[in-house]
Amino acid sequence: MLLAAAMSGAQEAPRGKWFVEAFGGKAIIPFLGSEDPRSAHGIGIGHIRHTPFWLHHGKSPSDLWTQLYYHRSTSPGFRGRRPNGTDAIGLLTTVRYWAPVGKDVRAYFEIGGGLHYTDMRTEDIPSRLSTTPVFGLGLSFRTTGGEILLGARLLHISNAGFVGSNQGQNQLMFVLGFRF
Repeated sequence: MLLAAAMSGAQEAPRGKWFVEAFGGKAIIPFLGSEDPRSAHGIGIGHIRHTPFWLHHGKSPSDLWTQLYYHRSTSPGFRGRRPNGTDAIGLLTTVRYWAPVGKDVRAYFEIGGGLHYTDMRTEDIPSRLSTTPVFGLGLSFRTTGGEILLGARLLHISNAGFVGSNQGQNQLMFVLGFRF
């Protein structure tokens, strides 16, 4: 549903806003089934739009953030399994709700989801195509050229039970971004 809203022209922002993000983190072991102690990092680029009216929360300002990302994860191996690495691409759409903190500082809460396609199946994710529900918190610092964003995000990679046992992977990511 969030992806459809991102692709629709409904209530598009008067000017496009773009952003880049770099992220890195680790799987949270054991949490909701994750067993593979993976580390991950990546980069994404995306576009920001005004949210459709049905995603507003009271008078809190919000934006719809859609990004295409590259995600690399590695495992040192566990329980007799060999070390491995995966490369993935994904499309993620989140709604970010904003609250002022100071003159040039704002806090945000994000919630959303997307799709994630990887080159290899792993112990926790027995399919190549997965869904990615996500939520996060962060701060935005206004600069002369845009905004610097610092945040934390919980990314759940799962195939929703369509293939295998689908334990899923829960990764806590630290995010550094720039909005321009």
